[in-house]
Amino acid sequence: KHTPYPGNANSNGYDLVYKSQTHPTIIAEIKSTEPSGANFYGQQITELRDDLTNLTQEKRDSRLQKGEFAKAIKVMVLLDNVKTAYKELVKNMNYVEIIETNLFKQQYDRNALKKKKIYVVFVKPKR
Repeated sequence: KHTPYPGNANSNGYDLVYKSQTHPTIIAEIKSTEPSGANFYGQQITELRDDLTNLTQEKRDSRLQKGEFAKAIKVMVLLDNVKTAYKELVKNMNYVEIIETNLFKQQYDRNALKKKKIYVVFVKPKR
């Protein structure tokens, strides 16, 4: 059984908590922020870093049971058109790993994903 628990953008929890009886829990922060020009600035940088911090330090979220955060896969989801600016922002953050492949076309070894890393996935919205 797979259960997505969407969050509330105005709540203190994560944007998305995905639970499954057969796969590790996935915790995600989802951003639609676009850079001003080629880079992020000011409040945008603060918000993106805050979301990364939220994925490295457990925060109160009623959808997670005690101990579940440590075992979960943490993901930051961003729009594809911010890839260059985001890579520049996180280039010195060794706990962030950018996934360049399409997760839906290539099978990922879920057991190989490290629980202490944050995986960044870029998505292209359908127009």
